Amino acid sequence: MTNTSTCGARIGRNINMPHFLKFLLCLALFTPPFIFAAPVLGKLTLDVSAEKKQGSIRVKNTDPYPVLLYSSTEYVPDSEAKNFLVPTQPVLRLEAGEEKDVRFVLLLKEPPQQELYGRALFEAIPASKDNAVVVNIKQSIPAIVRIADAGSSQRRWEALEWRTTSDKSMTVRNPSKSVIRMASIISLTPGGKTLDLKKSYILPGQSLSLPLPTANQGMPTQVKITPIADDGTAMPPHVFKVQN
Repeated sequence: MTNTSTCGARIGRNINMPHFLKFLLCLALFTPPFIFAAPVLGKLTLDVSAEKKQGSIRVKNTDPYPVLLYSSTEYVPDSEAKNFLVPTQPVLRLEAGEEKDVRFVLLLKEPPQQELYGRALFEAIPASKDNAVVVNIKQSIPAIVRIADAGSSQRRWEALEWRTTSDKSMTVRNPSKSVIRMASIISLTPGGKTLDLKKSYILPGQSLSLPLPTANQGMPTQVKITPIADDGTAMPPHVFKVQN
C-alpha cells in the first residue's frame, strides 16, 4: 500500500521524483529556520585579581539581532572554595554588533592565601523570532582568582612533582599557591603509554594518584605534559623526571 503526504510526495518502494522534490520544497517552506546565539568572548580565561577583588571579560554580539547575555559562575567539585565570585550584571542586553565588558567581583571578606579555580558561564538568548527555532550555545571558561604572592606566572607548571609508588601508581603534586593547567592526557617514558588526568587543572596543594598501565614495561622515568598558559593557550610540551 502506498502512502501519500499532504505535500504530494508518494512514499513507497518507487518514489515519484517530481512529487518528492515538491515534498522537500514544502518541508523547507514549513520548517522554521534555526537561529544560533553564541557571543564571542574576548579571551579564553577570566582572570580575577584578589587584590582588586574583580575581573572582567569583553563579550561581543556578532549576530545580526539583539541578544540577552546571561552570565553566571559554577565551581569544581574537588575544591572547597565555593560561591566566591559573581557577575555584577547577570543579564545584559547586547545589540547587534555591540560589545561590552562583563565584570565579576570577589565575594570573600578576606583575601585568599592561594589561587582559586571556578568557571564562568555565558549564554546568549536572542530576541523573540516568530517561526524560528532558537539554539542557545552555553560557553564555559576557567575563572581563576590570582594572588600577588603566588610567584611568577611564567612556567608555573614547573613546580609539579611526579613520583611513582610501590603499588603501581604515580602521584602528581602541586606544592605551589598557583592553579596549574595542562592538557588532560600525559605521556609516559619509556613505553609511550598515556594517562588521562580526567581534568585540565591541579589546584594549589592538591595531589592526584594515577594508576599506571598494567603492561610490563617497567616504571616510567619521565612524564611529558602540554601546559596551558594563563591566557588559555597551549604551550610547547614539557618533560619532567619521575622520582622513584
